Amino acid sequence: MIKQATIDTGPLVASLDDDEKFHRWAVEQIENLAAPLLVCEAVFTETMFLLKRLPAAQVAVIKLLENGALKIKFSLAENATAVKTLLSKHSDSGISLADQYNLRHVARLSGFACLFYCGCVF
Repeated sequence: MIKQATIDTGPLVASLDDDEKFHRWAVEQIENLAAPLLVCEAVFTETMFLLKRLPAAQVAVIKLLENGALKIKFSLAENATAVKTLLSKHSDSGISLADQYNLRHVARLSGFACLFYCGCVF
């Protein structure tokens, strides 16, 4: 089991949306990750937006926060300068703010960490 993982929007949404093409795969992968799954503010916001047609799934995300299975670990306010540098450095790549957050966050973690990312388009 992976002891520390940062999860991106795609797998998180897929795990909560039964109709998502990669739902079963995402759920299976998450079962191999120790709680809490770490997210940044941008991933949390993107997830809630993408689940707007599924109010029960949005409630499930909030419950994951309440029970400690999901934790907002990375603050943009505390890392604005570094994220701004990454955005400038990768401006031609089309990388999102959430992806920049995740890259910065994983780079700062000590010990073994995993970024659970999927290049799915929703």
